[in-house]
Amino acid sequence: MGRDPRQSEARLKDVAASAGVSRSLASLVIRNEPGPSAEARERVLEAAHRLGYRPDTRAQSLAVLRTRLLGAAFDTRRPFQIDLIEGLYEAATAAGYELVLSAQVPGRSEEEAIATLLGYRCDAAILLSSGWPAERLEELDSRVPVVLIGRRVPKTNLDVVRTSEAAGMRLALGHLAQLGHREVLHIDGGSGQIPSDRRRAFRGAARALGLAARVQRGDRTAEAGWEAAHRLLAAGDIPTAIIPYHDMAATALIDAFTRAGVRIPDDVSVIGYDNSQLSQMSHVNLTSVGQDVHHLATQAVGKAVQRVEDRNLPAGGEVVLSPSLIVRGTTGPVRSGSIAPKPGRSVP
Repeated sequence: MGRDPRQSEARLKDVAASAGVSRSLASLVIRNEPGPSAEARERVLEAAHRLGYRPDTRAQSLAVLRTRLLGAAFDTRRPFQIDLIEGLYEAATAAGYELVLSAQVPGRSEEEAIATLLGYRCDAAILLSSGWPAERLEELDSRVPVVLIGRRVPKTNLDVVRTSEAAGMRLALGHLAQLGHREVLHIDGGSGQIPSDRRRAFRGAARALGLAARVQRGDRTAEAGWEAAHRLLAAGDIPTAIIPYHDMAATALIDAFTRAGVRIPDDVSVIGYDNSQLSQMSHVNLTSVGQDVHHLATQAVGKAVQRVEDRNLPAGGEVVLSPSLIVRGTTGPVRSGSIAPKPGRSVP
């Protein structure tokens, strides 16, 4: 008996739901591509037959056409990601591709940002420090090649380009140790893979150098620097050296300390992370762990283009780059004695 034409046509997501598989896996079966198991293929094909699903041949023919667009999802609240965007534009243009940007902002999630890239039918998606779990990233990668910048994704073979956190912390703590510092505080970035890796790298490098390591909980905002300064001033327990999670937090910490009469670097040495444009401003002059924006962008675009131009090429795993330490005016020899903030001065 034929299917009632008054019924709405079955869609791929209906087939996937009926077969109990993801939409991406159902798509692989319908397109007769490698990957799904024999049992999964049987379930999907049976569901497609039962529901009367007919592939959209027009959509399939369009899918094989490349748009020569590379999509980049980023967070406008991260200065380092803005720096990366400049490098991605340059690398994409050199490879003969256009870059499509989609931003995550307050009130607009990463999921919405990525959906926009898919809506433009970008050939590949470059995600800057994505917060998605591994399984969602792998599912996305089954639809369009994905390259992650900055974030390690354990137990996957996703394309990742990042800077070594371990090497970055070794450089920062080695510099402080040479200046005579013996106790260093790290204001971390809260939860997530990158903050976790950076925190672990800090503790490992401090242990190797024989330094006393302290970690204070923070987050990825500039306000974390202000809050950390307030807590330290209130407790009267200010270490001689501090490494906040990134340049924004470091700059906020320095501002709060300066308002309270704590001198940088005479009383406290501060090292930021990322060597963003913020750290390079003359009135900030922040010593910072540098990530090579040009190299990160070039590697990420190169990986994306390789997989776009050879759709049978599997994801290639990690590329880990070496950082540098840019020494400026916020680090100096360890102080002698305690700090005496100016009377009546505190963090606003």
